[in-house]
Amino acid sequence: MLIIKSLQKVFSLKYSVIFILALTVFSTACQPKGTQNPTQNKAFTNDFLVKNSVGENGKYYGYVNQNGVEIVPVGKYLFCFEDTIRTFGAVMTKDKVCMGIDKNGKELYEIYFYDNGPDYLVDNRFRIIQNGKIGYANELGEIVIKPQFECADGFENGKARVTNDCESKQDGEYTSSESDSWFFINTKGEKL
Repeated sequence: MLIIKSLQKVFSLKYSVIFILALTVFSTACQPKGTQNPTQNKAFTNDFLVKNSVGENGKYYGYVNQNGVEIVPVGKYLFCFEDTIRTFGAVMTKDKVCMGIDKNGKELYEIYFYDNGPDYLVDNRFRIIQNGKIGYANELGEIVIKPQFECADGFENGKARVTNDCESKQDGEYTSSESDSWFFINTKGEKL
């Protein structure tokens, strides 16, 4: 109440009410996703949430469903990139491999590690790796372009540069791909 009286002195009552309403909306919108009450929002009934615990060697991560049942055991992964999974999520294994998992916690494929995290979703595509080959999946984690390329760039403006013959070169912490046979594909995987 003291805050409201102070605000009224500085602003008119009209602006004080607007300020308090804006502050309330902002603080509610900025709550972490995992703090929402699942019984209040039916959209969350099939989701599972990140759970962590602190052990002797640091934090451990896993996922629990809305009823608190462990879907992915805490301690299985070094890091979880999403705090809530509805259909698909990205995790870091103990071997420091970025993996895609489905909503049941099943590992699907390796996600191309780019810029210190999972590859970016652009044009509803991100890079994945299976059997040493690069392909693409969509935002639901579904493979939409079969892993078949030796090297591949991310999508931009509906196309991606790929090759079946390349050499990766390490320069410090950066890796570059070199090839004389690059070509472009569209989001369906068709050669342009």
